[in-house]
Amino acid sequence: EQLAETISGRFAGQVARVESRCGELTFEVAPTGLLAVCQALIEQVERVARDNAARRILSITVSVGPLSGIEAKLLEHAYPLAAAGTVAEDAKLVVVTVPVRVRCRTCKAETEAAANRLLCGSCNDWHVDVIAGEEMLLQRVEIETADEPVH
Repeated sequence: EQLAETISGRFAGQVARVESRCGELTFEVAPTGLLAVCQALIEQVERVARDNAARRILSITVSVGPLSGIEAKLLEHAYPLAAAGTVAEDAKLVVVTVPVRVRCRTCKAETEAAANRLLCGSCNDWHVDVIAGEEMLLQRVEIETADEPVH
């Protein structure tokens, strides 16, 4: 147990879970860059809560594109660590994956494309501009205000 506390202290802000069973100690460390992304997300959500006099956050919806560099599963894993002790601690995180969309410079069509194959879906040309799929956006924050009954 003392070792678990030492590990939690040594990796403060990074340890997602520390478990001790039958003398074996296991722990998971969240990727530092992703943790910083989650902390920035929590800052935005806390600003929304403050601006709207929210008592608590019920859910947070973000959209993530395949070219954003953010893995949805890892984001969901790191989120509880970043949200701990905040107004968003018990909020449900909903991650919506958005497709990659491109605009063709040749035929001007806007089509979906595979993240590893950025080609126009109409004429198959590679002269395209990515118009969606690189972003991570805060789409929705569901809040509970002091005037609303607790469910």
